[in-house]
Amino acid sequence: MRHVSLIFAGILVGVPPPDMGAQMSSSRSVNPDPQIMQAEQLLADHRALESLRMFESVLEREPENYEALWKTARGAIVMGLLARGHTETENRWHKLGEEYARRATVVAPDSI
Repeated sequence: MRHVSLIFAGILVGVPPPDMGAQMSSSRSVNPDPQIMQAEQLLADHRALESLRMFESVLEREPENYEALWKTARGAIVMGLLARGHTETENRWHKLGEEYARRATVVAPDSI
């Protein structure tokens, strides 16, 4: 359970795990995925649902993309926070965020 708590702590704070850069290939760190960059900008512009959908489109073509998994988890948690007061909807978003976070830790188990 502590493992899951650490995942959510990082997601809620909105920062990647400390060694996220180590999980990305050197070519990706030099040439970041433009869709991921655009999704990040959408999130910064308070367009969380659009951002989440764009991260999901990255995962459609690269299902084991650690960065996209982690940031999709964060996006789902943001959507859950925006749904406060609507318990069922909030819980569905948080559950989705947890699923993406778990997938990220399977892809990169040393990330936590």
